[in-house]
Amino acid sequence: MGKQLVLTATQAASILGVGKSTIYRRTATGELASKTVNAKLVIPLSALKKQLAPETYEVIKFRLESGEDPAPVQKQPAAAPAKRPCEKACKKGAKK
Repeated sequence: MGKQLVLTATQAASILGVGKSTIYRRTATGELASKTVNAKLVIPLSALKKQLAPETYEVIKFRLESGEDPAPVQKQPAAAPAKRPCEKACKKGAKK
């Protein structure tokens, strides 16, 4: 049997779409299986199997086996500052 596939709390949180604090809370209550390896909390991939769609589980498993990041961080584009709808109208009105 090969080595067990594990995730960090950050990876598990990203995969499940929750915050790290939720992962820590779920592991503390026993809702989510975890282990401590070299003073680091890790979550076995098998612990997430029931919470993931089968195809998602297989993709994550493949990425872990390939040495890839199972939950790549999605870079969000910087949000443009919001403009007030009346900005031009308000400026024209103020000049009168």
